[in-house]
Amino acid sequence: MNEINKREQIIEVSEKLFLEKGFPNTSVEDITNVLGIAKGSFYTYFSSKEELLKEIVSKTLKNIYEELSQFSFENKDVEKSFEEFVSLNIELAKSYGPSIIVSLRDFGMFLENGSEKALGNVIFDSIKKLIEEFLRNTIQNADEESVIYITGISLSIWIETFFFKKEINKQKMAKLILDGLRRSK
Repeated sequence: MNEINKREQIIEVSEKLFLEKGFPNTSVEDITNVLGIAKGSFYTYFSSKEELLKEIVSKTLKNIYEELSQFSFENKDVEKSFEEFVSLNIELAKSYGPSIIVSLRDFGMFLENGSEKALGNVIFDSIKKLIEEFLRNTIQNADEESVIYITGISLSIWIETFFFKKEINKQKMAKLILDGLRRSK
């Protein structure tokens, strides 16, 4: 097993164990036992279990932001853009649901007073910026109310897709969103 692969395997197994047992109830020994490696191998890649959790959170947020940032508005009609926006949210929920649960549930215990709010603001500001750009490029209206509306719908899509395992009709959802935004003008 090469070094990069081993590090990634530690992250992957840890994320599953943190999701199943919770961060406090998962030991480094649990992680290394699943992988069949010595404890020392874990510490070659991470100085602590806390550092590993920070890596999981950081990697998850970076990946989600990068995928959202790659969303393209060019050469699409408004309906198609909204349909693709809904599809992207569904795919992100399926891909990153477990990582988000671990991040939200377990990471807060390591943040100092105020830094959790600062982290939340950085994430929210990034998402807000992307939604504002999306709205400017589709319906030419990125007022605060519309941004809140789209943010709420995005969260609902994530919850319905990941937690309730519901299949969302992306065409219908896109039409409902667009109709709602048009009526609010």
